[in-house]
Amino acid sequence: LAAAQELLMGDQEKLALMLAEAQAAFPPNEELDERVLFLRDGMELRLREFNEECRRVAAVERRLQRRLDDAEAMCEIQAVKAMGQVDPRLIEKLEEQRRVIRLQQEEIDQVSFERDVLADDVIRLRETLDAQPPCNDQDEQGLQIR
Repeated sequence: LAAAQELLMGDQEKLALMLAEAQAAFPPNEELDERVLFLRDGMELRLREFNEECRRVAAVERRLQRRLDDAEAMCEIQAVKAMGQVDPRLIEKLEEQRRVIRLQQEEIDQVSFERDVLADDVIRLRETLDAQPPCNDQDEQGLQIR
């Protein structure tokens, strides 16, 4: 991720230089303008992919942490069982609570995934809407003009 971030930052600097050059060009240079737009579009795509990769890494970290927490809890339960001084019903209750927590965490992960998918869909729909020219009877935001 760090390497991808450095590449993005380098490309942002390159884009800024090309943009400054394109703005200063007189008469306008269509080839330079096309290269700037092409680079900008490529950077936007790579930035989207980078953000998606960051989300994936964060999800993996959460799953790993959850597995570590589960293993720690199981070790604690086994230690309590090995002592033999605790009521078995209490241990069963503790194990049941661990199962409930695990199910709730899985549900949270599913909701988070669905939220991310919907957020990506919103971004794509906004980009599609922004790319379309406004209708004659609508303003820039797509609101009806009376």
